Amino acid sequence: MKINTVRSRKVSGLASILASAALAVVLQSSVQATQNTKFISTGNLITARAYHTATLLGSGKVLVVGGVDTNLNPVAMSELYVRNLGGFTSGGNMITPRSRHTATRLFNGMVLIAGGLDANGNPVGTLELYNATNGQFVASHASLITPRYNQTAVLVPDGSGNVLIISGIGAGGALSSVEIYNAKTDTITQAAPLNTGRYFSTSTPVTSQGNMKVLVAGGFDANGNVLASAELYNPATGQWSYTGNLITARYEAADSVLSTGGVLITGGNDGTGTPLAKCEMFNPATGKFAATDSLDNARAQHTATFLATGKVLVAGGVGVATPSFPQQAEVFKSSGNKRIFSAGQFDTTGKMKTGRFAHSATLMANGQVLFAGGIGLNGTLQSAEIFQSWAAEGGDDDDDSCDD
Repeated sequence: MKINTVRSRKVSGLASILASAALAVVLQSSVQATQNTKFISTGNLITARAYHTATLLGSGKVLVVGGVDTNLNPVAMSELYVRNLGGFTSGGNMITPRSRHTATRLFNGMVLIAGGLDANGNPVGTLELYNATNGQFVASHASLITPRYNQTAVLVPDGSGNVLIISGIGAGGALSSVEIYNAKTDTITQAAPLNTGRYFSTSTPVTSQGNMKVLVAGGFDANGNVLASAELYNPATGQWSYTGNLITARYEAADSVLSTGGVLITGGNDGTGTPLAKCEMFNPATGKFAATDSLDNARAQHTATFLATGKVLVAGGVGVATPSFPQQAEVFKSSGNKRIFSAGQFDTTGKMKTGRFAHSATLMANGQVLFAGGIGLNGTLQSAEIFQSWAAEGGDDDDDSCDD
């Protein structure tokens, strides 16, 4: 009996030690998971929507405009995300409900809403302006020369404050036409057309050979071909010229300008409609594209957001399965504020609460990124979430772990 008692106590003591160790592992994992958690839920949108726009205002609020609701009808009501409240409040109604439009914050604080699709599925030609001072939408005196949707819009990089409205889809298909909105006179003029009409392309300002230009790459042409070609717009001459081709033809990719001045092109679909993991970099000095590290998750219709740390956050999109909406986010490591990483490295950095595409991603004034709406497994989403960047946390910029 004595031997059995001793043995029993030893077994009991070992079990206690193992239980304590297991509990410590659980607690440590819980702490690490908490420390490494990058995505947190925030207040829901008032109206579920996808293919909308979200624009950071001078007040720090985020203006969410348009898109389609759960019944695929265009939404008129705008919403404002108020960071201090952690939620959305209703805003004014647009004059014309629309989706697949562009929204550009002008130098005067107004937001230009251009183009899109109306309730009847027709390209929209009207322009309207959101006045952040009184929260109202007013009609512009100008209209697009060619109604369009799925276009891109970029502030002309010449200090004028004008907006370049590029290609997209018109009543007859892919457009090569480009228009310039003059913010000072509230007028539209025709600009030089692209050499190749395209939509679902990327567009971003770049500094090339000491001059600010606009890079447009990839997309679909009027015949439904996936493009590898890229063009540069020179504000000084008002002309477009071809530059080096993409290594991989693609559409519905995402781009981001790095702190080095290069442009990172991530994912997109190839000629068969298959999401890509391949990524490439545009070098403005040479005018050529070069391969860089691939994403862990092939994706298209995702977002790529340049963070305050100098990294690029790639999130959301459509993956290779049907349907597949990757929750795992990835970060392209460029030169950061606190550490220097080698260019051409992707790293995972946590999972989104909800996999989504056709969503918006907005870098806020505190360095966090607001993800809102989009389409998920159950249709059009009302949910929103926030990526807590390292800059906002004030922590060490060295968390390269993968959250499970």
